[in-house]
Parts: sequence; C-alpha cells; structure tokens
Amino acid sequence: MTNEEATKILLVMTQLWWKWKIPDGTLQLWKNEFRGCDYDVAEEALNALGGTSEDWPSFAQFRAQYRNQKRRPNWHPTALSTPPASKEAAMQHIKEMRANLHN
Repeated sequence: MTNEEATKILLVMTQLWWKWKIPDGTLQLWKNEFRGCDYDVAEEALNALGGTSEDWPSFAQFRAQYRNQKRRPNWHPTALSTPPASKEAAMQHIKEMRANLHN
C-alpha cells in the first residue's frame, strides 16, 4: 500500500469511528501498520470491523480481520500466467507464486 492509500484508509477509519479523537502519533503507527497491506483488503477489513464495533479497533483486531478478509473466496490476488513447459520457466513460476503467497 502506498503512503497516499494509507492516508485514504485512515480517512475511512476516522469516518467509521468518528467519535474517537486519535493522537497524531497513533495515526502514524496505523500508517506504518498498513504498509504491508493490500489497499482493497484493508478497506474491506475495516468496513467489516466498523459494522461490528463502535470502538476504534486495536492493531490485533485489524490484523485478524485483515487475514480473514484475505482468505475469503471473493478476494482474488492477481493471477499468475500458466507456466511454460521448460523446467527453468516452471521454477521461475513457482518462485513467483511463493512470493505472491508471502505478500
């Protein structure tokens, strides 16, 4: 997620939990939390949390919901192309799939 996307996600959070006044330092920690996240999945996770709680979420709540959203069948990471027949190309494809799974 880019810095701009993280700012947009924070805006979503301040709209979902508008009763809460969060210090700037805490907002920066949240921005750091979002760095390794997919924007769409993070937004879905926060919207799901907003529907179940009036309290600003903890990092642990967000991480758990993020993982759950990522596992949902309607979330599809970018599909990789079908591997070519050569062994080298197949090994490269496996490397790309592993990298995609770790992201």
